[in-house]
Amino acid sequence: TAHELIGRVSVDLTNLIPNMIYTMKYNLHPTAKCNPREKKCGSITIRLRLELENERTLLLSNINYPESVYVNSDNKKDYKVMHQTVHGNVDMKRYGLANINQYIEELYDYLTIYYYLEDSFVSLILWRSKTSIPIPV
Repeated sequence: TAHELIGRVSVDLTNLIPNMIYTMKYNLHPTAKCNPREKKCGSITIRLRLELENERTLLLSNINYPESVYVNSDNKKDYKVMHQTVHGNVDMKRYGLANINQYIEELYDYLTIYYYLEDSFVSLILWRSKTSIPIPV
């Protein structure tokens, strides 16, 4: 029982400032690839600092595809834990009605986001303030 998966967490590094220490608390979930994520497996607190020697090198490294990394294990139990850690509990490549519904729900979520973005953009462009600013012509 020493090699059982307790949960997954995904940490977004895009908004982190280099050389600043962050203490973050995340909920653990059984998988990261499908909704709903209401089932929680506990929580984890992470202390993180992003150390960068050169930000330009990091930016240019994201242009290329990442290198494949292979991990080998001697026994089946370790392999199962590593596979579940990387791919999650739910096999999203398996054909089934539940997986198709998950993809449909994800598309509807994108449509909802698109509606809010479009509405916000129109409000921003057509915004009328109460003050008038004369523009000399």
